[in-house]
Amino acid sequence: MRDLALRESLFAGEVLTEAPTVAQRSLVARARALLTAALDLADPAIAHTRYPTPELLARISRARAEIRRDPVIAEHTLAIARSIGFSQGSLLLDLPRLRAIAPNMASVPSAAPALYAHRDCWYANPQAQLNAWIALYDAPATTGFAIFRDRFTAAVANDSERFELQRFVQRGGFQSRSVRPNDSAHVDYPRALDEGALGPAYTVTPRHAWLTLFSASHVHQTHAHAESMTRFSLDFRLVHRDDRVSGRGAPNVDNRAIGDASEDYLAC
Repeated sequence: MRDLALRESLFAGEVLTEAPTVAQRSLVARARALLTAALDLADPAIAHTRYPTPELLARISRARAEIRRDPVIAEHTLAIARSIGFSQGSLLLDLPRLRAIAPNMASVPSAAPALYAHRDCWYANPQAQLNAWIALYDAPATTGFAIFRDRFTAAVANDSERFELQRFVQRGGFQSRSVRPNDSAHVDYPRALDEGALGPAYTVTPRHAWLTLFSASHVHQTHAHAESMTRFSLDFRLVHRDDRVSGRGAPNVDNRAIGDASEDYLAC
């Protein structure tokens, strides 16, 4: 399955895991090189033990920016997209974003949005969107993330009606360091209002260069953890032009966000 059949299976709620390919390993190797350079550490997993929080955040922010604008990262990401059926001219791509999940983040108010259970669609991502997630290093399952597969076609109480993409971007956008815990912009992070009602979770365990593909409509949540390491991963988003035009995609059961983030994705 490397074309419409694959996308339709994901739009129906399937979660696909791909063993490392040359393109996946190349993407991870390049990201690791940029990350280790920004942190000035051979082992980024211990970064939280080496730097005070302000310096650590500044270094991770630098790594994120380098990864987002690096042409080699873009090249390897595009190779992965081609391998799963996105032909030339068919793809709208949100380039990879670096995620860093340090231990005990649940106790840090400013980190709360990173741990919210949510659908990406609540952030004005289209129903036709596929999410791709890839770990930079092996890590325990406790540092991964959960997908609540039983909620794919079932409405979840949420506050996505608060989310307006244009306002969110004006306030800094995704991974902005300008948003503070008590800022009014904090309401721009939609979440499931009753996480206890989400039911059983399918855990994605970080495995070096393994790729997980799932619909942006899945409810998912990063695990808060207390391991002695920081977990690093990349995620990127893919939309097929035909799906966006035709309205093909996952069901919309509870999304009330305003906007379409894919309008700013890279056309490939």
